[in-house]
Amino acid sequence: MTAKLTRQDQRLLLSGAVTFGNAQALYQQGLPLLNSTQPPTALDLSQLSQSNTITVTVFVQWLRQRLLLSGAVTFGNAKALYQQGLPPLDSAQPPTLLDLSQLSQSNTIAVAVIVQWLRQLKPTQSLQLVNVPEKLQAIMRASNLERLLPS
Repeated sequence: MTAKLTRQDQRLLLSGAVTFGNAQALYQQGLPLLNSTQPPTALDLSQLSQSNTITVTVFVQWLRQRLLLSGAVTFGNAKALYQQGLPPLDSAQPPTLLDLSQLSQSNTIAVAVIVQWLRQLKPTQSLQLVNVPEKLQAIMRASNLERLLPS
């Protein structure tokens, strides 16, 4: 099953299996929808296929000034995930929020990717973490990175 990105009312629906092979094309396909005069207000991931073990469990999407990190960040996908997050951060209208509400696993690899994204910000940019899972907060505190957490 291939992945498909469609618009349904005020939301984008991502269905099928997101793989390393199609993630960039899906991102590019979504940009015109996100930059339209009436951009969607939600990204629906409920139809993603989890049956394919090759499916990338992480999908980053830029949605109305919000970078959404979902799934699991692993040693196997961290580099690709980091690279996938760079274009939105370097865009003319970069996101101002990093939403971690859909992160299924909190680990030091996720923290490393987040810290690397923060290092790529221009001096005039800021990226606030929102919906940080408790376990990820604990890892960040233990790593002396609590200043990155929301107040």
